[in-house]
Amino acid sequence: MLLPLNPSFPLKRDKEHQRTYYAALLLSQHQSRPAMNDLPHTIFIWLQTHVTAWVVLGLCGQFLFMMRFIYQWIASERARKSVMPEAFWYFSLGGGLIVFAYAVHQEDIVFILGQGLGVFIYLRNIYFIWRHKSGAVSKS
Repeated sequence: MLLPLNPSFPLKRDKEHQRTYYAALLLSQHQSRPAMNDLPHTIFIWLQTHVTAWVVLGLCGQFLFMMRFIYQWIASERARKSVMPEAFWYFSLGGGLIVFAYAVHQEDIVFILGQGLGVFIYLRNIYFIWRHKSGAVSKS
């Protein structure tokens, strides 16, 4: 049996109320587990009630953080020594800013403080890179 979509729930309405509605609906239908033909609809309902634009934004920030480590690992493997490529700092800054925005939205002081300091460090390293490049160009 398919769960009915409830159009009275706008996407920005109280998520907990929405989750409670769908959980009660499932229980009222005495379904301990949805039938296989209900699975796509059940997944759609779960995604609709749990995944927001902020969650997607936070995941994008975490993806950028992951990429900085992968990029640094590949560069180190190619050089056969530990290296810190310039792009590492750009991935760090992008991921840090996005996760910082997500942390502010979530009002999570732990992530706000951690990412705020990280963004400062990433900007400082990018400043040193740019200063070194401009100094190298002006000397030649």
